[in-house]
Amino acid sequence: MNFKVEIKNIGKLADSELRIGRFTVFAGPNNTGKSFVSKLLYSLFDAMNANPAETYMDHLVSPAENALVMMQPWVRDGSIQARLIGAMLPEFYRLKDITRGASIDELDQMIPKLISQTEKMQEMTASISGSFESEDEQKGSSSLVDKPPPFQERSWKTVALENMKRSLAELQKTLNQANAKKFIVAGMQYKIRENLIQNFQVTKISDLRGDGNTSSKVSVEDFGSFEFSNGEIRFDTYISGIKQLQRYSRIFL
Repeated sequence: MNFKVEIKNIGKLADSELRIGRFTVFAGPNNTGKSFVSKLLYSLFDAMNANPAETYMDHLVSPAENALVMMQPWVRDGSIQARLIGAMLPEFYRLKDITRGASIDELDQMIPKLISQTEKMQEMTASISGSFESEDEQKGSSSLVDKPPPFQERSWKTVALENMKRSLAELQKTLNQANAKKFIVAGMQYKIRENLIQNFQVTKISDLRGDGNTSSKVSVEDFGSFEFSNGEIRFDTYISGIKQLQRYSRIFL
């Protein structure tokens, strides 16, 4: 599978075109941009080769999952809260497993399953919240010590619970508005942004623009284009190109 790649206004590359295949060698003298182009292409093709739905789902789920993990140290072993939290942790794995290895054609059918699993997890979160409220009621107000300041009163586990509620609500809203193409585009945008920041060690995508006043663009023939502007990435794709790339990738795994 061969690709024609056009690069505009990225680093020192004002307007370049190259063709790459499965095996491509960059040769030439020093300071000609070989390393820069290699990092750029790796960032793009690694994202193109990934499962965009799986990538995006991991990104969407991680805030709620992290909030649940943060709660664990703040509950007593053997308590009702500990059991509820322990029962909920595997549900995050089940949620992410729905999109593992999913093809684009399968994705639209999986979105209702993702919504259903998220609703189940919201119900479990409500049970955890109820256990916290019961605990507060049992403590009552019999203590003779001065009332603690607001920050101390709102314990870390309560803050984590609120974060998880909010993250799951945002996840459900995103899923209710989702379709296969939105998932693919959002997954690609996220993965490319993370790759570029990591591989080039920049704090924001706009740092890669050669001319800071002009947007940067990479076009991959028959696949799509990536435009970097004001720190954001806009990705336009051809679904047929992604399907072809996924089929190619699976052959050589």
